[in-house]
Order: sequence, then structure tokens, then C-alpha cells
Amino acid sequence: MNENEAAFIEDGITPLVDDDPLFAPLHSDPDEPAELQARMSATAKEGRQGVLESAAPMPLAAPPPARRRRRHGKEARKRHKQKQKAAARAKAKAKAQAAQAVAKAAAAKAAASSKGGSSSDSSSSSSSRSEERVRLRHRLAAEKATSEVLRRQLQAREEDVKSRGRQCDQLAMAQAAAVIETLTKQRQNDMARDLNKALAEIRKRRAGK
Repeated sequence: MNENEAAFIEDGITPLVDDDPLFAPLHSDPDEPAELQARMSATAKEGRQGVLESAAPMPLAAPPPARRRRRHGKEARKRHKQKQKAAARAKAKAKAQAAQAVAKAAAAKAAASSKGGSSSDSSSSSSSRSEERVRLRHRLAAEKATSEVLRRQLQAREEDVKSRGRQCDQLAMAQAAAVIETLTKQRQNDMARDLNKALAEIRKRRAGK
């Protein structure tokens, strides 16, 4: 027993001795601290692995909504061309109807003037003949002017379509041209028939005298 141990005994304190059986397990095996460290590391590793395995999976973000893409296929181009053709046909039909209305108005005006002139100038056969011819010539000139207006409108439409770079409907153009030509021929035939009728009446009057 050394001096320190004697001092502890005098104070009533039992000194710690290495060969005390209470502390024997701590010092009986020199490799025990390494085993404890290895055991603790293994326990910690298992704990981390368990936490990783038992953790709830992260929620996946919802994918963004897909954008609608406008389809430009053959069908869309075909429908677009059909709409353009329908619009061109409607426009040509409207112009043809307007031209026909103008021609009818001119013919009605000429007919009204011819009727009024014939009733007022029936006294003189020579003056009636000359006036009838003048009226017929005026009527024919009005029909030609109407045809010229229609032709210019058609030409202006063609130039407008070419300048804008649009594809015009050949069928609609042909129909409009056919309508104009038919109206012109019909008016010319009417004028020729009226002229022949007037000349026949004049000859009949001369023969009666």
C-alpha cells in the first residue's frame, strides 16, 4: 500500500484497486474496447440502414399538362382551300347578280323611254321612224356600256387576285364570264328583234299609205 492509498483509508475512502472484482470485466480482456467500438459502429450502421429502408418515398411531381398542338395536315389545307373557293364563288355570283340588275334597269329605262316617245310622236311617220332608230341605238349603246362595265369589273377582279397572290377559282371565273356573255348576247338579240319589228311596222305603214 502506498502513501495515497493510506491517505484514502485514513479518510474512510476505499481506494480503487485494479484487481477489484467489480472492475475486473473492464480490464480482463485487452481487446474489449475494440470489440465495443466495432459493435457500436455495426449498430449505428444497422440503424442508418433501417432508417433509409423505412423512410417513406418522396412524392413524384405531377407532369405538366401537355400542350395541344394545332394540326396542320392535308385535311386542314384542303378545308382552307375549299373555303377560299366558296368565298370566290359567292363573290362572283354577287357581282353577276349586280350586273344583271344593272342591265335590267337599263333595259326597263330604255323600254319606258321608247313607249313614251312612241305615244307622243305618233303624228308624224318620218319623225317616229327616226326617233325609233335613235332610241334603239341608244339602247344598244347602253347595253354595250353595261357589258363593258361588267368586263372591266371582271378584269379588275382578276388583277386584284393576281396582285394579292391568291389562287382564284377558275370555275367561278368561267361561270361569271359565261353569265356576262349570255346577258350580252341576249340583249343584243332583243335589240335586233326590236329593231326588225320597228322596221316592219314602218314598212307596213308605208304600204298602207
